[in-house]
Amino acid sequence: SSTPNEGSTFWVETSFPVVSDSHAYPPVDISDLAICFAGFEGEGASIATRYAKQAGVVFVASCAFADIERSVEKLSTHSKSVVLVVRIVDSSLASDLPERVSRLRGADVKLVVAAPRAMISTIRYVKDGGAHSVLPLPLSRGGLWRALGTVTGRLTGSPGGDDRSSQSAEWLAPDTMEARNAGALVL
Repeated sequence: SSTPNEGSTFWVETSFPVVSDSHAYPPVDISDLAICFAGFEGEGASIATRYAKQAGVVFVASCAFADIERSVEKLSTHSKSVVLVVRIVDSSLASDLPERVSRLRGADVKLVVAAPRAMISTIRYVKDGGAHSVLPLPLSRGGLWRALGTVTGRLTGSPGGDDRSSQSAEWLAPDTMEARNAGALVL
């Protein structure tokens, strides 16, 4: 319908095939891991837990940032290999993270950090301090599965969630010639 001086409303129906994720599996078996998701809240914690459970992981915990030690200790009674996936949205939380992880006792703990793309370049010291992988948020199922396989040595390649290093996951402007060839206005 159209209304003069106000605009038009259009209704379009498109049919998309329903995609089932029932056939999605991680590239390697990670079902024997214990995984602790720290700092993921509400729907984010639910989604991350669902991704782990879809991979067959039985021992999954979700906790607040302050409860990392207790959750990892509890999970280490179930598995020799614990992966701690920490969601960082504030660089002040990241500053003591490598040291906290180094003090954890019990299982062999692998640290995976998930952060917004814009923040990845500012928390490089976390990677240098012992994080085995840095994933961009929002987490993707395949990216998480690849990172879990890589940090545990079961999968070779980049542990980054979207097959890019933490440096290339940042947004980088194209060079001038590439921008001109794409018809961009270069200021």
